[in-house]
Amino acid sequence: MANKTKVKGRPKKVVDFEEKAKYIYLDADKAWDIIERGLSNDLLYPEHMLIDDGFVKNEDWVKAMMTPGEEYTLIPHCEDDYLITSKGRVLNSKLKNVLRIYVNVDSMSTYIRYGTVQIKDLMEDVGYTFNYDEILDRYRTNKWKHIINAKTVKRRLAL
Repeated sequence: MANKTKVKGRPKKVVDFEEKAKYIYLDADKAWDIIERGLSNDLLYPEHMLIDDGFVKNEDWVKAMMTPGEEYTLIPHCEDDYLITSKGRVLNSKLKNVLRIYVNVDSMSTYIRYGTVQIKDLMEDVGYTFNYDEILDRYRTNKWKHIINAKTVKRRLAL
């Protein structure tokens, strides 16, 4: 499955956890044996490298933030507990905050740890449908955090 999400800025290093898993020794005795025998320390990785949570941190907070009918999904290929909702919001469950989106003429974006990402790409990656006008209307009516470029509004209204 190809990742269609475009991230501007410094690219994230892709880690093949399956490849690393065969070298990870969670047993302390085996780890000390490797160290004492003078084998390569490249065979040792911290335990957190193996953990693939698959669950959301602070799930109670996330569920409290959802509006009726809103669903959420972890953003794929992002290890920092960012969520995308079916209504176009991006949340960070680790820090318990809702990210601000930036509205342009024909796109919406937000900034996550690794750079700027397009809301449309995030939603399509997880299988949600993106509708610019509906999402913008939701942000306005619910008073969610967003920034609209003044030129954007004039151009959008002229269309």
